[in-house]
Amino acid sequence: MKQWLSKEDGLTLMEIIIAILILGIVMLAIFRFMDFGVDSVGFGVEQTEDQANLRLTTYRLEQTVRNARRFNLVSSVGDVALGEYIQVNANVLEHNDGVGTIPLSDDLITSTTYVLAEKNGKYLLELTVTGIEEVMVTEILLNNITVADNSYTTNLTGSIIEFDFTAP
Repeated sequence: MKQWLSKEDGLTLMEIIIAILILGIVMLAIFRFMDFGVDSVGFGVEQTEDQANLRLTTYRLEQTVRNARRFNLVSSVGDVALGEYIQVNANVLEHNDGVGTIPLSDDLITSTTYVLAEKNGKYLLELTVTGIEEVMVTEILLNNITVADNSYTTNLTGSIIEFDFTAP
């Protein structure tokens, strides 16, 4: 027993360096996995925010246009005749109500496309909102316009929607 205690065997410098090197490699791998996870979560959060902003924008647009009595789809602001219109200006969807401009989105909208379609005796406005990285497609039921009005043609398209709430 005395011989075992008096023996002064220990770790050599080379063994300590190899152990530290192996520990460093393991720590680096753990750090890389954690860094990848944080980046993935950040990307997912950004994508979710963009989708939520597009949904909010289409909801605001739907609430603005749904009860219009007259509307038209045009390609330029110079063609607007009914008073109120919605257009994309500097990546913001704006509602011009004849008095001022009301933003309907953050600065993430690159374009909008509207298509008028008839379905079951009612008109639907098919709306495509293109964001910087996302696209949202939805349909808006136009409550106050019916096929019996005979004043609208289907498959009418445009990038600006003009409308008002007075009877035709």
